[in-house]
Amino acid sequence: MVFLVLAAPDTPPVPNVIGPPSPVPAASYDLRLASAILAKYPSAFMQIAPGQWLVSAKAATAQDISNQLGISDGTNGSGIVFAISGYYGRAATNIWEWIAANWQ
Repeated sequence: MVFLVLAAPDTPPVPNVIGPPSPVPAASYDLRLASAILAKYPSAFMQIAPGQWLVSAKAATAQDISNQLGISDGTNGSGIVFAISGYYGRAATNIWEWIAANWQ
């Protein structure tokens, strides 16, 4: 099955010595989530845009993927996981080829 994983905005305050708390840049969460995806699904993912990945996993649910990537407990930031049951649209050829090869 193919899942869409989206990094979601999550900006907890970070102590700032000079002024008011500043948010953690979204990129820092994207890097943590990207690292988790690479570690858990090293040959079963495709990044389609910054903070957006397609992940292929057998016998899994969206909640399983969220738990495995550290989204559910916030370890790797915030995100949303969608289980994809169908697809249609316009995208680069390599994206369609990846989906076709990983659709289960």
